[in-house]
Amino acid sequence: MKITYVMGTDIRTGRGSENILINYIKYSTIKKSDISIVQNHSSSPHRLSTEEVNKVINGSKIYTFPTYFKLTKIATLLKDGSVLRMAFNIALVKLNLIILSIKFKKTINYICKNSDIIYFIANEYIPLFKNSKAIKIGSNHCINPKAIFDKTYRHHYLHVLNEKRYYKLMDGFHFFPSNSKYVKRLYKPYNFVLSNGVDTNVFKPRYNKNRKIIKFFFVAALTIPKGIKTLTDSWQLIKNKEEIELHIAGTGTMTSYIKNLAKNRENKIFYHGVLPTKKLATLYRNCDVFVYPSKADTFSLTVLEALSSGLYVLASDFLVGTFDDFKSRGYLEYINRNPLIISKRMSEIAVSKKELKRNIKKQYEYVKNNYDWKIITKKLYDEFRKMDISSKKIE
Repeated sequence: MKITYVMGTDIRTGRGSENILINYIKYSTIKKSDISIVQNHSSSPHRLSTEEVNKVINGSKIYTFPTYFKLTKIATLLKDGSVLRMAFNIALVKLNLIILSIKFKKTINYICKNSDIIYFIANEYIPLFKNSKAIKIGSNHCINPKAIFDKTYRHHYLHVLNEKRYYKLMDGFHFFPSNSKYVKRLYKPYNFVLSNGVDTNVFKPRYNKNRKIIKFFFVAALTIPKGIKTLTDSWQLIKNKEEIELHIAGTGTMTSYIKNLAKNRENKIFYHGVLPTKKLATLYRNCDVFVYPSKADTFSLTVLEALSSGLYVLASDFLVGTFDDFKSRGYLEYINRNPLIISKRMSEIAVSKKELKRNIKKQYEYVKNNYDWKIITKKLYDEFRKMDISSKKIE
């Protein structure tokens, strides 16, 4: 069984989808020589070195396609979320696919012929491989099926039309548990439901903390959709900050804004920048509460990392359905993204400390037994095997 993973970034970028793929390969239950990766070359900051990546994917074949950065930069001049920017990005993707289909025709044909399953982390690349006889699996990583079926969530109609086009070319779709209700509505013969995972050997708790100072934490892209402005607005509403701190990690369009806030010591905000994995894991376990008022996630690996690190989580109500098992166990709560509500809840937790007295060891064990990447990846390859066997029976 030969698997090809297709992503729209450089694996060395080392963010959400790149880390997911690294773990899919690191813990694969098939030979790494039977795995191929299609990626885009990227000159953006790399969190992972080539040596680190090669150590994990050693034996797998990588095909790197170019990206057209000059054109991409034009999009940043347009208003974020505007119709014009969305239309420009869609047109840019289509132009990119046309160029790639011409310049890399032989490579694409080779991949098509030498893959049993093509799994798309970046679904927009499906048209490049539409003529392949391989089973084509789309995924929930970068596209949310809610956009098609849930009017309260729906993106702009241009984005919806584009997503519908991708779905038509798929043989199956990898749904996250929160979207399992759409399995029958988006019927494909090779659909399956599976969560994301976390490295519980890296992200683990620190027990018996000295909680004189309660530390709140946020890590993600520092952009408005990820909720960083909502969080800082909430933080500013808290008057008494004598025994609390807000720690922030990551980078993005609001980095300068966060740096300026952190310069004022009275704000009790500490900015850590972009951290390598081990240092990030240390920062997690030294904090107490993870606050994540995002409105732009399909799953959120950072929430899972926080839970594995023993933090209590205030998660955006946008993520309802994703972490319900943690909510029922008292490890997480969903919260409205209104800054007044968030600030009040943060203050309550800091004063009562009730939520911080739960059994952290039990929380960690639950994550380890159900969400460790070894467990999740085994389930993924079990699904692939069922597809491979089924497709041969059909033939």
